[in-house]
Order: sequence, then structure tokens, then C-alpha cells
Amino acid sequence: MRRLWILVALLAGMIGAQASHGNDFPTLARVEYVIACMNRLGNQNYDNLYKCVCSVDLIAERMSYDDFAEAQAFTMLRSTPGERGGVFRDPPTATHRRNQLADAEAEAQTRCFPSNKTD
Repeated sequence: MRRLWILVALLAGMIGAQASHGNDFPTLARVEYVIACMNRLGNQNYDNLYKCVCSVDLIAERMSYDDFAEAQAFTMLRSTPGERGGVFRDPPTATHRRNQLADAEAEAQTRCFPSNKTD
């Protein structure tokens, strides 16, 4: 009986560890991402809603929320001119985070926005 409880505890810990990384995105951040995604697609309908939700879920699987927020800041502020913009353009961390987000978004594009081919 003790072995069973140990096994259950280990499984619960593994499930909790996996879920915590993907679920550390606050609801507000997910909603903001989905709204911006649907605006980029030009139409706020259920089809685009599901694609954008899929996209943010995939990104949440690949990155912690802190890394995602940092990547967004580096991406949005990299065009800041002059010396002030260098803080967002030049550090290796900035490049790494931007690339990490770009890779996650590219995968989301492939998996969540399939082409409309007819078979």
C-alpha cells in the first residue's frame, strides 16, 4: 500500500511540474495575445479565435511567462532609436529571447494555422 501512495505522489508531482510551466501565463496575457492575434488576422470570428488560442497555448508550452514578457518587450522596443534602443537591441539576452519567441511563433504558425488546401 505504501508503494502505491509513493507512486501516486510521484505521478502527481510530475503532472504538476509539467502543468506549471504551461500554466504560468496569466489569463490577461493570454487574452491580450489572442485579441492582438485576431486583429492581425483581420477578423474576430470563432475560426480565428481557435487558431490564436492554439498559438498562445503552444507558446506557453515553449516559454515561461517571464521569458515571453521579456521577449515581447525586446521585440517591441528594439526599434527605439539611438542609445536608449541599444538596451533592447544589443544584449545577447535580447537576441536570445527574440529568437526564442520567433521560433515558438513559427511553430505555432505551422501547427495552428494550417493552409486551406483542399484534398
